[in-house]
Amino acid sequence: MHLNPAVQSTTNGCISEGDKPSGIGKGLEARVCPPNNSPLPEPPSGFRDGAATSLLQEAPSAPIRVYVGIDGGSSGAVAAVDETGAWQVALVAAVQERGHWLLSVDQNLEFLRLAVAKAGGLDNVLVAYEQSRKNPMFGSKNNFVNGRNEEFWRVLLTVKGFRHCSVDPKTWQSVCLKGINSTDTKVRAREYIRRMCPETTWLDCYNKAPREAIVDAMCIALWCKASYHDLAADHCDSIEP
Repeated sequence: MHLNPAVQSTTNGCISEGDKPSGIGKGLEARVCPPNNSPLPEPPSGFRDGAATSLLQEAPSAPIRVYVGIDGGSSGAVAAVDETGAWQVALVAAVQERGHWLLSVDQNLEFLRLAVAKAGGLDNVLVAYEQSRKNPMFGSKNNFVNGRNEEFWRVLLTVKGFRHCSVDPKTWQSVCLKGINSTDTKVRAREYIRRMCPETTWLDCYNKAPREAIVDAMCIALWCKASYHDLAADHCDSIEP
């Protein structure tokens, strides 16, 4: 398998920060950790090297519902979980254009296509992406970038016909992190994933920042799953692709 230099697998299927060559920009690599520590599977034919590689093997014989959570910032992550609890994760992909880091349409859409393939069709996929909250401490530039990234996901999901909703971080946190004692939401989120998905010790192969982004995306996916019936009926917007 020919991998982009930014996407290298180690013996446990994870990529450490030390494997990242110098000069590789943030968000370019799509990292995947198989839950059983098996080697990374070969990417499906027709997919470019360096794109997100699915944890999920062959498409199911029958449709299965897949829930996608998106922590959609430049250093964020995407996570998809199906009804069996199998996970597909990757860092948000970005490309540099005219001196700016912009989210990659092709690579991020490729992750979503893998989720659709696993689900057996677009109708079986439900996506929740995190809303951007204006924060005076971030400054005008960072708030602008956060808003631009949120709009990227809204447009991409709408144009491609995904059933989707946006969720305020306080909303999913109030559901997922309830009863977990800590003043640090990142610590609480990691503990929530440990409790809900004890087999996800593979997350510990990541360094702190990417692990926290992936954990947040996983929490959003589980919130999406828990809220499925309400969201499917009332709060999701889509158009025909």
